[in-house]
Amino acid sequence: SLLSTDLPLDTERSNVRVTYQAGTVIEAMVLKAFPNCIAVPHKRSEGALEAVESSLADNAVLTIENSSIGSFHQSYDLLLSHNLQIVQEVQMDVQLCLLALHGVQKDDIQTIFSHPQDLAQCEYSLCNLGVSKKNVDHGAAGAEIISKQNLRDAGVIGNARVAELYGLNILECNFQDALPNVTRYLVLARTANIPKEHGQYKCLMMQISYVNVPDKHCFRS
Repeated sequence: SLLSTDLPLDTERSNVRVTYQAGTVIEAMVLKAFPNCIAVPHKRSEGALEAVESSLADNAVLTIENSSIGSFHQSYDLLLSHNLQIVQEVQMDVQLCLLALHGVQKDDIQTIFSHPQDLAQCEYSLCNLGVSKKNVDHGAAGAEIISKQNLRDAGVIGNARVAELYGLNILECNFQDALPNVTRYLVLARTANIPKEHGQYKCLMMQISYVNVPDKHCFRS
């Protein structure tokens, strides 16, 4: 499901350039929320924000908060270090998948690649698998490693599009610990052109810590 503000934005135009960190769940949000936009993926979120500042893109999308793990502190740092305006908020129920090469079973997996935030959202599920975790910039980076090196003892946490791009098999959908798993995104621009008829808009920014106790349990001997 997708929730957004009702403030009309230029993202409705087919030629608007929306940039974001490639290979992450942000891409799924961008394609769903702004299906007519020109997607401009960047390797890092900082590069996406810099692209808007230098007029190489119109809007940047940044993850700011997740219902399971709380605030993304790095995103707050990026907001402070870049002179951009928050023009929209979008919330989406994010589904994370466990991916591996075709023919690989769960019992074969010893190592899981993904971004630390995605790994944190699957902490209990990973604990039950008894695997080691390896941080990468995003799920697509882990999928690329597995695909190029033909790693049949490794898996990656990402979205369904990552599986499609790198020829991986989806071993389990909704691999995250909590349902729903809502992520809050901010859409940024150089200026906020708010029509006068919409009156005064305010955006409340809070760093929130969540304590999530899912139904899944992990026991170690």
